Amino acid sequence: MALTAISNISESMKTIQICVNSYQNKNISGVVYHPSTPNGLQFENLMQLLLQVETILDAISFPKASTERRRFTKMQKIEQAHEPALAEVQTGKLATFFVRMIFRQNASWQGSVIWSEGSSEEAFRSALELIMLMDSALEAENT
Repeated sequence: MALTAISNISESMKTIQICVNSYQNKNISGVVYHPSTPNGLQFENLMQLLLQVETILDAISFPKASTERRRFTKMQKIEQAHEPALAEVQTGKLATFFVRMIFRQNASWQGSVIWSEGSSEEAFRSALELIMLMDSALEAENT
């Protein structure tokens, strides 16, 4: 049953592009692209990046979260996103990552990330591991 749900989502909708434009003292900023947000969503720090990605995942309802998010306050319901085509692939000034989400289990993300400039792909088992992989790529770019 889960396999059917996954196959109904196009590959472009499963991938979030993170373009990093600045990386100073381990602080990143840039733009997040997804077919549901063709103009991109700016982020000025790691917290904004994580929240932008989570908002996209909630909006497209994929992958479904295995646990309900706990909150101090109630949030407004996010409208279902449409699937417009991403006009062209964007690139970050410092690095570009293509993050393919497969699961949202244990209150975190699981999937794979491609570092465009490094021509490499790695699997991640949590949002923290994704962040550490991206940080290692950005460190490699700065050396």
